[in-house]
Amino acid sequence: MTVELWRAIPEWEGVYEVSNQGRVRSLDRTVEAMGEYEVKGRILAQADNGTGYLWVNLHKNGKGKQHYVHRLVYSAFVSDIKDVINHIDKDRTNNHLSNLEDVTVQQNVEYSHARHFTFTNPDGDRVELFNLNKFCRESGLDLANMHRVHKGERQQHKGWTL
Repeated sequence: MTVELWRAIPEWEGVYEVSNQGRVRSLDRTVEAMGEYEVKGRILAQADNGTGYLWVNLHKNGKGKQHYVHRLVYSAFVSDIKDVINHIDKDRTNNHLSNLEDVTVQQNVEYSHARHFTFTNPDGDRVELFNLNKFCRESGLDLANMHRVHKGERQQHKGWTL
């Protein structure tokens, strides 16, 4: 069983925290709005943005802002985000810290289009390829012809077969 750790969200210290398991909570605090009153902290509901990414609304000093949960988790536990936060298992709702990594925009594009393919190379060895587009580009193979081989529409391309 994994221990759930909580950290303050950068720029929201004392108001909100995020856990290494991808949950966000508000903290107990005193609010001054038409008088002073106590607000009890709670786990925040997360909403889907329509493409699978989860977000929460954070409020401070009468102003609210939407934040993606995966970016909150990464920034609280690792560091400032340089480029793009990638979900390693491709599940956009899995915001556990162990499932997140900081990648460049180029790496993210390559990763998002990558699928696993298995071919037999010209020497007769079985080869598993993760990113067919990149492999073809680096190996001088025609991507469309490799896709035809994979679909069974073509027997081979430059010695590569199923």
